[in-house]
Amino acid sequence: MAMSKKAIGGFVGLGGIVVVVLVLIILFAGAWRSTPVDHIGLHYSGGPIEGQRFQGVVDPGSGSRFLGISDTLVLLPVTQRDYTASNAEGADGGPIVAPARGGVEMEFEVAAYFTLNTGDATVRSFYERVCIKFDCTTDDGWDEMLRINFRGPIEQAIQQSIRGFTVDELYAGQASVAQGEQPDDSGDEAVAILEQVQEQIAADLKENINTVLGGDYFCGPTFNRTDPDVCPDFEFQITAAVPTSDAVRAAFAENAASLQDIITAQNRAQATVAEAEGQRESQEALNNLYSDPAYIAYLEALAMQACAANSNCTLVITDGGAGININTGSADGGTPPG
Repeated sequence: MAMSKKAIGGFVGLGGIVVVVLVLIILFAGAWRSTPVDHIGLHYSGGPIEGQRFQGVVDPGSGSRFLGISDTLVLLPVTQRDYTASNAEGADGGPIVAPARGGVEMEFEVAAYFTLNTGDATVRSFYERVCIKFDCTTDDGWDEMLRINFRGPIEQAIQQSIRGFTVDELYAGQASVAQGEQPDDSGDEAVAILEQVQEQIAADLKENINTVLGGDYFCGPTFNRTDPDVCPDFEFQITAAVPTSDAVRAAFAENAASLQDIITAQNRAQATVAEAEGQRESQEALNNLYSDPAYIAYLEALAMQACAANSNCTLVITDGGAGININTGSADGGTPPG
C-alpha cells in the first residue's frame, strides 16, 4: 500500500528533529573541557550570537567543566621550556658562530632554559599579541616562534660577550680534555671564562627577548605562578666552544700534547729523585740501627737463645774489647761437667 504524502512528510520531519538533537548533543558534549597539569587554559567564548570574548584563565589540572557551545579553550605550556643550538639531533637550530678577539671564528653549542610567564594578564597578552601570529599552540608554530624571537638575541649576546676574549682564553685546555686528559691551568681558566660568559648572557637574555616580544612573557625556570610579579633570569649554558678552523684545533691539540710530554718528563724526574732520597734515608736508618745499644742487646739475646739450644755452640761476646766466652756444651757433644 502506497504511503501517503502526509505520512512521508511526518517521517522526514521526525528525521530532521533527530538530526538536530544529535548535533546539539555533539555540541553540548564538546563544550565540556579540562586542562592537563602541564598546561594552562585560556577560555574564549565564540557562540553563534555573541562575538569572541576572553572569559578567563583555567588553572592547570582543572577538572572537566562546561565552557559553552562553540567556546574555545586555548592550552599553553607551564613546564620548563628550552632553546638549544647545537649539532645534536633534535636541536632547535645549529651552533652559533661568532668571532673571538683577534677575529678567529668559534662555534658555540648553547642551551637556554625558561618558562612562560603564566600570570593571568601576561599569559593572555602573550597569546593574543604573539602566539596567534605563529599558531604557537602547535609544535611547529611554537618552534617557529622560538626561532624568530630567540635565535637573534642569543646570537647577539654571544657576540657581545666573547669579543673581549681571545681564542686562547676561550679554548685553551679543551684539546687535551677531548683526548681524555686533564686540563692544565689554562684549561681551568678557559672554563672560568666560559662560566663568566654564561652568567652574563643569562642576566641579559630575558630582558633582550622580552623587549623584542613587547612584554615580560618569558621568565627563568624558577618562575612561580603564585608570585607572577617576580620574573627570574633565564638559565643559560655553553656546552661546547671550539674554533671552526681545523688548523686552529690541530695547533691546540699539538700544543696540548707537547705540554703533556713536558709534564710526563717532570713527573719521571721527580720519581727518580724520590727513589734516590728513599734509598738514602733507608741506608741512614740502617746505619743508625746498627749503632743502637738496645738493638745490639737484642741481637745478643737472640744469639744466646739460639746457642743455648745447641750443645756444640760456643758463643763469644765482646764488649769494649773484653770477651765473654759462653760454652754450652762439651767438645765431644756430651753433657758438660758439673
